[in-house]
Amino acid sequence: MGPWRHQPPGKRPPPGPSLVRSRVTRAARSPTLLRVSKPWPVEDFNQYLEALMAAKKIADRAELSRVAGIDQTQLSNWRHGKTSPSRQSLRKIAQALTVPPVNLYVAAGIDSPEDLDLSGAPDLTVLPTELRDLVDLYGSERLTEEDRTYLRRHVGLLVTGLLSDLAERPAPSTVKARRQRRSAA
Repeated sequence: MGPWRHQPPGKRPPPGPSLVRSRVTRAARSPTLLRVSKPWPVEDFNQYLEALMAAKKIADRAELSRVAGIDQTQLSNWRHGKTSPSRQSLRKIAQALTVPPVNLYVAAGIDSPEDLDLSGAPDLTVLPTELRDLVDLYGSERLTEEDRTYLRRHVGLLVTGLLSDLAERPAPSTVKARRQRRSAA
């Protein structure tokens, strides 16, 4: 019996349709961010992904799902064209397959090669002189592979040290507040 069992029979509401026999219906889904609202190159993407998986000796999409940390349902939805992949998911897959994420962006139709302008070299003039010198040194033909390994290790230690120093340094607003308190005292 339901919540009306303590009511006298005359006060109970009339019984509604049985839930066993009724059919639950819902409105048609409208396109959302997760649903595909425009066509994307599903077949091309699937072929490209299969080729990358074969090159990395990944047997199937279940294994790719485990390696990349992507839900298997998500991969299935992409395969059947129900949803298109996000940049975040493609980055995870690119990392698992050791390819640049931009390759997967282009294959999925998120970016086009024309939009990315991948033909030219990066503009290093925006870097400080010290960093440009470091890039030139690293690209120098005089360096052996052993020299490059040495350089990589020491630059890595330098960057790690700089990051820790910056993390320990007080924020500029804190320094300003301390100076004001000292001058007021």
